[in-house]
Amino acid sequence: MTIDFPLAKRVEYQNEYHGRVYPDYYHWLRNESPATNPDIMEYIKAENEYYDSYFSDKQQLIEKLKSESQALSNGQGIPGALHHVEPFYYYWRKEEGKKRWYYCRKYGLEAEEQIILDMNEYDSEYVGLHTTAVSPDQNVLAFSVDFKGDERYKVLFKDLKTMRMMDEYSIPECSGSIVWGMDNQTVFYVKKDQKQRPCSVYRRSFGLEEVKIFHEADESFRVYLQQSISKEYLFVVTYSTSTKEWSFVNLSESSDDLKLVLKRSTGHIYSVEHQGTQFIITTNGTGKFRNNRLCVCPISNTGIETWKEFAPYNPHTRLIDVIAFKNHVVTIERCNGQNLFRVYEYNSDNGHLSEPQTIEFSESFDELSYHSEEFSIRVESPISPPKLLSYNMNRKSLTVIKETVLNNFDPSRYTSEIIKVPIPKEHQVNIDDCPLPTVVPIAVVYRKDLFKRDGSNPAVLRGYGAYGAITSTSKLTLEFRWDPSCISLLDRGFVLGAAFVRGGGDASNEWWDAGRLEHKRNSFLDFISCAKYLFELKITSPSKLAIRGASAGGLLVGTVLNMEPTICKSAILQVPFVDALNTMMDASIPLTVNEYEEWGNPQKKEIFDYISSYSPYDNIPTGDQFPNVLVTTSLTDKRVNYWEPMKYMAKLRHEQHGNSVFLASCKSVAGHKGTNAQDESIINAYLISTLQ
Repeated sequence: MTIDFPLAKRVEYQNEYHGRVYPDYYHWLRNESPATNPDIMEYIKAENEYYDSYFSDKQQLIEKLKSESQALSNGQGIPGALHHVEPFYYYWRKEEGKKRWYYCRKYGLEAEEQIILDMNEYDSEYVGLHTTAVSPDQNVLAFSVDFKGDERYKVLFKDLKTMRMMDEYSIPECSGSIVWGMDNQTVFYVKKDQKQRPCSVYRRSFGLEEVKIFHEADESFRVYLQQSISKEYLFVVTYSTSTKEWSFVNLSESSDDLKLVLKRSTGHIYSVEHQGTQFIITTNGTGKFRNNRLCVCPISNTGIETWKEFAPYNPHTRLIDVIAFKNHVVTIERCNGQNLFRVYEYNSDNGHLSEPQTIEFSESFDELSYHSEEFSIRVESPISPPKLLSYNMNRKSLTVIKETVLNNFDPSRYTSEIIKVPIPKEHQVNIDDCPLPTVVPIAVVYRKDLFKRDGSNPAVLRGYGAYGAITSTSKLTLEFRWDPSCISLLDRGFVLGAAFVRGGGDASNEWWDAGRLEHKRNSFLDFISCAKYLFELKITSPSKLAIRGASAGGLLVGTVLNMEPTICKSAILQVPFVDALNTMMDASIPLTVNEYEEWGNPQKKEIFDYISSYSPYDNIPTGDQFPNVLVTTSLTDKRVNYWEPMKYMAKLRHEQHGNSVFLASCKSVAGHKGTNAQDESIINAYLISTLQ
């Protein structure tokens, strides 16, 4: 280090909650327009300079890690799934030496490639692509892009006959969803309110003014659009954490009058897909079918009395999604931590339902064509590069279409395993009298020849544990994907793990309920148990462990540090939700009201006391026992505002006085998901330098 670490000034400020006064000396760091406050920008600048100074003597390592990652990112091209819309085949691909992806199509598989969208043409520091949608006649491409990271997307149009951008029709300030009307002139999209809540659906035809066709007034609900795989129906979905409501319109009709599938009922989550004359519905039965039941109903009468069971309900398998083809229905399910799909031969016209074919897979479906008899999937893992497969539903066969070819990479050198950590009896809970698993799984990956059972392996344990989301060993995402940056760590003897703590969706919906609201502390207890179990098995030790979490996973890691400061050597909190109490008490902050069903509404005293007991910012202990901590954020992040991580870092520096290194990086433009290969190389350099 070449410069002293920054210390933020302390300014007297008090919050009054439930008749009591709570000091907040770093409240001054909160500002909706931070660039207008010189004191805030000066402090952020000082933190960034200190961060850069720490890594100044690690640039050679960072460049080496970046080079290693790039070598495993390119090869002969990571395959993207093919989407066949007669007569074109659409797909994504990446090119060696290029930072971003190409969206391409071919007029037949052997025809010449046509690049219809080159994301490398945009030189912005941040480019976030939300949706691509080709018009029904395949002559116009609509796509939504965010250039700041604030998730306010601009919808752009491109004439695919002339390759001219149709800038005169661009639509600013959208949520990202785009659905085409059948006339090739009209698009449907969603706009946000001042609190960043997607709430209003609009229709606009080229050359005409936009028309609002739907508005959701309830601040606890958000809106998104979904088009049926058949392309015949537009669905407008209003949702909160625990409730959904679907409306629909036939895109071939000129009317904008939305029809309700079923009026919302608190606790009822259902989803809708279309096949023939019926809707196929996934429902939790307002809690009666917690892992979701599959039903069908006629489009002409969608009342709940018409919902008939499609396939027997399995309380031990979580039904995640359903995909409807013309002659088949495919369910995506999760059982014992493994994804699987079941394929039913079914057509709503004849009502015949065959026995399902069941196939395990590790990656979800990509683009889908309603009339097809086959679909493609990507199969991958953190230690297995992607390969593209096609599944023929009539022949019941899987065919490899393309495999990733990487030079000097041998996947047989690596392995993975699931470790089951017992949950202490006093920490076990049942939800609605439904028994839950009594173990917490940890997925670990490592290189076989470097692995030791003496506690000396450097290790990284990740966690999330919120919103019923599926955990991963990969970066910020919640998907189990190939991650070249992981290989650099594995090749240096690291063990990488993911703890599937309660609050996530890795086991069942009950697993989620057992780690949210009044059960939230179970997430933290599970994560601590997982770390200590790794020590017990001599896979790693506290002096060799780093823990890592992003967003709600940052809250998990921050709380664990407060509860057990000596559990690890280093911690990484990316865009962390660490000022939970103050944020949840302020309904003016974007998305706060939507979060009540996950964390609780602290306007109620008992819930306030519970959140107060674990909120990371409010519980940082005084002393010198904390490990090294690295925090990242962005001024444009609208999901977890920049001031949460920056207040946390400021208070951490004041309360902890040991020899550990505390680092904070605040980017001007990045948003909530703004990591890239350079960021990951820096983080890996941090892990190597602090653990090896």
